Amino acid sequence: MNCYHHENNPANGTCKNCHKAICKECAIDTGRRIACSHECAKDVSDYNLLMDKSKKLYGLDESGTKIQTGTLMTVALGSIMLGTGIYRYFEYDAIDWPSLLIGGVFITFGAMGYVKNKKIGISC
Repeated sequence: MNCYHHENNPANGTCKNCHKAICKECAIDTGRRIACSHECAKDVSDYNLLMDKSKKLYGLDESGTKIQTGTLMTVALGSIMLGTGIYRYFEYDAIDWPSLLIGGVFITFGAMGYVKNKKIGISC
């Protein structure tokens, strides 16, 4: 395969934006990927930034949290509801089934979400 711009030069790679074959003369290094023009280099740099932010958002880099925010919120809400049900039992000698049931459901969903996200490998 030959370079898109220099038909006599063999291609050493492809532009990560437009996927044209390019030689060493045409290649613009953007840090982790190469581009064929300054317009493509800007798009490739934007793509690199987007990927870095996505990895950080989903906890795929080293700085990711260990427990997902959604899991924490779900378990916290379940704990509040469960605590309300337990408090009402001791305070009023009556079982508050809705609070206990909702609290248990939220804690169960939180645990299921934690396990699912761990299998997928995300932490958000």
